[in-house]
Amino acid sequence: MAPWRVLLLISMAINMPMAIQAGTPAFSEKKMSDLRQSMAWSLKMLKPFRQNRLRALKHFVGKNYSDTTAERVPINMVWLAVSIYLRQLVPSVPNGDISTSFPQLKPVAADLTIALNHLLQEMQYAKTSKLVLMEAMFCMGIMKVGLEVRDVGNDMGVDHDAGQPFADLVTLDSWVHDMTARDYNDASYAGDRYSMTYELAMDTYKGPARDRLLPRQNSSFGYYGGSDKGAESLSQGNQSMVDEYGKFVDLWDIWLPRENLFVTISADEQSGPPLEVREWEGPERGPYHLLRFQPLPDNVMPIGPVMQWLDLADSVNKNWRKLGRQAERQKEVTFVQGNASIDGHTVKNADDGDIVTVNNPAGIHTERYGGIDQQNLGFVINSKNTLAYMMGNIDAVGGLAAQTSTLGQDQMLSQGANRMIDDMRQSLASFNSEVFRDLAMYMWEDPYIQLPLVKRSGSVDIPFRWTPESREGDFSQYNFDVEPFSQRITSPEEKLAKLNEVMTSIVIPSGMEFDPQKYMRAISRLLGSKELEEIMNISPGVTPVNAHGGGNPNTTTRRYERVSRAGPSTKGADDQMLQQSLMGGQSQGQQPGGQMQ
Repeated sequence: MAPWRVLLLISMAINMPMAIQAGTPAFSEKKMSDLRQSMAWSLKMLKPFRQNRLRALKHFVGKNYSDTTAERVPINMVWLAVSIYLRQLVPSVPNGDISTSFPQLKPVAADLTIALNHLLQEMQYAKTSKLVLMEAMFCMGIMKVGLEVRDVGNDMGVDHDAGQPFADLVTLDSWVHDMTARDYNDASYAGDRYSMTYELAMDTYKGPARDRLLPRQNSSFGYYGGSDKGAESLSQGNQSMVDEYGKFVDLWDIWLPRENLFVTISADEQSGPPLEVREWEGPERGPYHLLRFQPLPDNVMPIGPVMQWLDLADSVNKNWRKLGRQAERQKEVTFVQGNASIDGHTVKNADDGDIVTVNNPAGIHTERYGGIDQQNLGFVINSKNTLAYMMGNIDAVGGLAAQTSTLGQDQMLSQGANRMIDDMRQSLASFNSEVFRDLAMYMWEDPYIQLPLVKRSGSVDIPFRWTPESREGDFSQYNFDVEPFSQRITSPEEKLAKLNEVMTSIVIPSGMEFDPQKYMRAISRLLGSKELEEIMNISPGVTPVNAHGGGNPNTTTRRYERVSRAGPSTKGADDQMLQQSLMGGQSQGQQPGGQMQ
C-alpha cells in the first residue's frame, strides 16, 4: 500500500466518530426496532418490482442461457433493443469537465478535471456505468458513491483501496428505501445489502453486535429466502441452496438523512443493536444516486422502458412458437385409388425430374394438412412492427434496415427516433454529473492525496502532481458538467468524417495554417492504415500550409460526390406479407376439411 494511503487510513481511524451503540439518546433501541420493522415492510413492497425485473431478465437472456428459463424466445426484441440503447448511450471513455466562473481558479479547475478523469479510468467507471444503465432500462439504476475508510481489498466483492473514492453498482435485489415516501428526497432511509468475509467483519466492528455475528452456512437464492429468487438464480441453476467457499456475513448499510447518520446492521437478525452508527460526513444528497428514465409522480419507483415492452414481446414470441408448431405439423399425403396402388408406388419411388409411366393418373391425389395459419402469421408480423414502434422505432435507432424508399425520409425518421435517445442521454448526463461531483469532492477533501498526472500544453506533455496544496478556493466555487461527446461511442470513421468536415468548412476557408504531415498521420491512424503514412513523402521540415497564401496555381480541383440511396424497405416487405396473410384467410394449399386433429 502506498505510504500516503497508510497515513490517510490512520488519520481516518483517529478522526472517525466513535460508533454510537443502540441504547444511547442518539440512536435508541426503539429507533433501531422501528427501522428494522419499516425496512421489512418496504422490502415486501419492493418484492413485485424485484420479481418483474427477474421475469424481464429471463426473457432478455432467453432459454439457451442456462436451464432456469423454460420458454424459448426465438424473436428476442428485448435483447435487441437493450443492446442498441446501450451502444447508443454508454460512454466509451467517460470524461468530466470542471469549470469555474472565477478566472484565478481556472488553472486549478483544469488540474482537478485531469485528476477526476484519471480516477474514472482507474476505477473502470465505464463498466459500472454500463451496468447501472442496463438496470435503469429494466427498472431503476442505483450507484453507491463514497470514500473507502477500511483496508478491505476485494473482500467485499469489489476492489477498494483504503482512502480511495469508489462508485459501485447496487442492484434492485440488494436495495431498500422508504416506500412510504412519495419522493426519494423525502425518504427516511435508503440502503444496500452486501456480503463481507466473516474475518473482515470480526476485524472491523466492535461491541455486542459483533459478537452475535455468525457466518452463513449456505447461500440461498436472493437475499430474502429461497422463495424470493434474485437475478443470480439465472446462472446458479435450480438448486434451492448453493455451497460457498469461505465464510461470509450479510450486512446492510443504511443512510438516515434526517438523523444524518450512517448505520451498518446485520442482515440475518431481526433485532439487536447495530454494528456501527456514525455521523454522515459525505455529500448532502447521500451516498446513493438513482438513474430513472421515466419517473412517476408520487412514487419513488420509476417506469422501466423494458417493462412497457414485455407484454407485447411475450405475445410475439408465444404466437411465433405457435406458428413453429403449426409448421412442424404440416404434411402432404398422396391418395391413390384401390386399383392404382401400383401407380402410387411408382410415384412414391420417383425422384425429382424423373419421367414415369402410370396407368391411371386421375387416381392419384395429393392433400396438405396443417401448416402455418396465414392470419396468425399476419398478427405476428403486425405485433412485431408495433413492438418496434413501442421501442422507439428501434430499426431506425439501430440502423438495422432502410425504413423507406428514399434516403431523405430515412434520415428524417432516424432524427426523430434519436430524440428519444437524446432525452435518455440527458438523464444519464445529469446522473453522471452528480456522481462526478461527489467523486471530485472526495478527491478535493482528501488530506493526503498524491496523484502523479500529466497535462498537455500544445504538443508538450507536462508532468505534475495533484496534492492538497493544489487546491485553491472553496469546492462550492466550481461547476461540474459532463462532456457531451463522451456520452456515446464514436467510431474512427465518424471521427475522420468530423475531422474532414472541420478542415473543409472552417480551416481551409478561413485561411488558417495547418501541418499536412500531422493531418495525414491523423487520417492514417483513424483509417488504421500505416501504408498511407508510408507512401506520403512529406518532409519533416515542411512548412504549414496556408489555404489562401500558397499552392500551385495550375492545380486542378476535382470534386467527387458520393450519393447514398436507401435500400429496400423492410417495412414495405412486412406490410405486403401482412396484406397477403389477411387476404389469404387459410394456409396456402390447405383444403377445406383438411385440418389435422
